[in-house]
Amino acid sequence: MTIMINVRHLNKISNKKKILNDISLNIYPGEVTALVGDLDSGNIELLKSLDQATSDNKGHVWLDGEDIRYLNKYEKADFQSHVGVISTQNNLNPKHSLIENLLHDKWYKNLSLRDVLWVYPEGQKKLSIQLLAKVNLKSHFNESVSDLNTRRIERFKLAKVLYDQPSLVLCYEPVFDEAPATTFLIMDTLKTYASKQNASVVIASTNSEVMRQYADHLIVMRNGRVIADESTKHADSRIFSVNHDRPVANA
Repeated sequence: MTIMINVRHLNKISNKKKILNDISLNIYPGEVTALVGDLDSGNIELLKSLDQATSDNKGHVWLDGEDIRYLNKYEKADFQSHVGVISTQNNLNPKHSLIENLLHDKWYKNLSLRDVLWVYPEGQKKLSIQLLAKVNLKSHFNESVSDLNTRRIERFKLAKVLYDQPSLVLCYEPVFDEAPATTFLIMDTLKTYASKQNASVVIASTNSEVMRQYADHLIVMRNGRVIADESTKHADSRIFSVNHDRPVANA
């Protein structure tokens, strides 16, 4: 199996507290990797390190033999163009429709002539409709983002990220206790995307139950350390006893 990302001896200190403590792990293409732990485990900070959205104090993050921590700004921009991030932030134009948000490249800056004229290749339009169908939003394609409820916005954010077909997808807590159907749809879509596109999907979550259902690779974290790193097939339920699980009922 080809290794896509190697993390070696990664450390980070913030406010005199060690939030990442000698982290070493591998992330493989074609798999969903879950970083499972509570809010103080360091899993979210590790996800930020993989996107280079935060600086680390010590260690290495290798991608195809190159340490991405030492890329110049142009190399970093190129790397991040292949990374899709599904976060709690909503970088969508609320006045535009779903299809417009998908097709309109970076609506908030650097508009191209194609964007201004709203002329798009048929292939891009077809891909947009296909993605909206995957997240059960095809019938809402012409609605504005501001008209969507929270569950639909979460599903649309997923479609928006996958539209760019990233080779690495980073996802911040896709588990919604009040909306299990949304959780399962998002996880099904991410797992299928990883497998079909041979992409790496990495998820930071507090919910071990859902992650055991969908992830191929489980990394359990506590107090900035990795305390377990194994395939889901061989994972022992006892490795989760240190975590605060929040079970999700079946849809």
